[in-house]
Amino acid sequence: MPGCVFKVSGECFDVDMYLASYSHWKPERVFRKGELRRHTKKNAINGFSGFNLMISESEDFKIQIQDAYNFIDLHSVELKRLRNIYDQKVELSFSFSKSYEEHTFPYALFPSAFVREAAKFDLSLEVGMFQKVKAYGERLKVGKQS
Repeated sequence: MPGCVFKVSGECFDVDMYLASYSHWKPERVFRKGELRRHTKKNAINGFSGFNLMISESEDFKIQIQDAYNFIDLHSVELKRLRNIYDQKVELSFSFSKSYEEHTFPYALFPSAFVREAAKFDLSLEVGMFQKVKAYGERLKVGKQS
């Protein structure tokens, strides 16, 4: 699913205490160490606790970056608090789909100002691309078909 997700996790992170005591965020997903992992074929167990918060549902990477930038600006106090919690990982996970020809390479460019802002809060950046591959020389069919 395209969009940008704010993810917080850690082996010793007390997600319930954090969300109840320090945060007004309403995450889409909360997971706890020792519970069964969702969306796995095997009965895998979570090795850490955390939460995922959707901050952009746009399929456009540039809009996702702007939404993430706004999120950082709006929640800077809470992000500073999170930065000081021991043993947690905080990241922004971007995902989008991109059509490309077989012999080209899709890419995503983060503006340097955005990277500097994310670095202030020790935010890791992750990119996942759902690739729509077409054979070299074949054009994607757009518009009216005959």
